[in-house]
Amino acid sequence: MKRFIFTIVAVLCTVCNQAHAGILTKAEMEQLATDAGFSKYRVVFRTSGSRSGKSEFYSSYNSFIATDLSGTSFDDIGYGAFSAIVSTQTYAEDGSIEYSHARDLTGTRSSGEGTGIYTPDGRLVASSYDDLWDGQIDNAIDIDQFGGRSTTVTVTNRSWFSTSSFTFERQVWTGTTSYGEAFLNRALGDTSRARAGDVGSTTNWIDNGDGFKVYRANSMWTYDYSASQSWHLYAI
Repeated sequence: MKRFIFTIVAVLCTVCNQAHAGILTKAEMEQLATDAGFSKYRVVFRTSGSRSGKSEFYSSYNSFIATDLSGTSFDDIGYGAFSAIVSTQTYAEDGSIEYSHARDLTGTRSSGEGTGIYTPDGRLVASSYDDLWDGQIDNAIDIDQFGGRSTTVTVTNRSWFSTSSFTFERQVWTGTTSYGEAFLNRALGDTSRARAGDVGSTTNWIDNGDGFKVYRANSMWTYDYSASQSWHLYAI
């Protein structure tokens, strides 16, 4: 019997939540945007909480974000309501799929000239809506409403027969292409798989492929692509 040794490189994301650490006040954010020459600004972050990507109703994702923020110091800052950066798909009576696109749902379809998009701690993500959806952002959206930042650990030399295991948790449900449109047959909703983004990336932040989790069971490594897994969302 031959034994095959596999080397698996994974990224394990651990989040350290520090209450309100490094989060700018509304006045500080307004000053930052003004000093940078922007007439408007929006704040974007990843949620501290997580949920599945199985709902076809966009309102359910927005409700999740509102609940995730409720009662937190970030909610007290007064930025107002946030929208989930997701695309959804629903099935019509004739069996066809109807898509709702993130650019439309988040009000970022226009060019957004003069609008700076920042993380809660003041890092510039994009200089306009067009810049947000051009395939690359300036800084990763790796911070939540508490100031918790994502850190990574690289795990190597995993043996097929090893008793060790790891979980891949850098992913955020999006169902969206890098240009803000719904990914065909992979938007969030009644689907077995959905697209996910990488919170640590500036290029794959919104589309890092089909979302999956890796785990070890019955002496084998298993890739679980189920959209019912619980992950974070982006909010803007």
